[in-house]
Amino acid sequence: SIVQSLLAKCAAYNLLPIDKRKLDDVEKRTATLFDKLNNGEVSAAVFERLLQMCQALGAGDSRTAYDLHVAITTSDWADNGGWLMGMKRLIEMTQKLGVTL
Repeated sequence: SIVQSLLAKCAAYNLLPIDKRKLDDVEKRTATLFDKLNNGEVSAAVFERLLQMCQALGAGDSRTAYDLHVAITTSDWADNGGWLMGMKRLIEMTQKLGVTL
């Protein structure tokens, strides 16, 4: 997946301890997302925005990815807050490191 590929690319960097902890947290939170996806617990509307967010992130368009993240956060935080925090950190980390697919 795009998320797993970006995580692997970020992990390849010699990260500062704080960034390593953030990346570990992102991995845990995105595992929750994958569980929700596998169990059909993500609404179609959220899935569509998530797909667009991942495509933007993979292309290095962190602005669009962040805007889509905010849209999901605004409308569907209650059911998705855990993994949304992980995606926000992934957006920040890929932007900081200049990681794309």
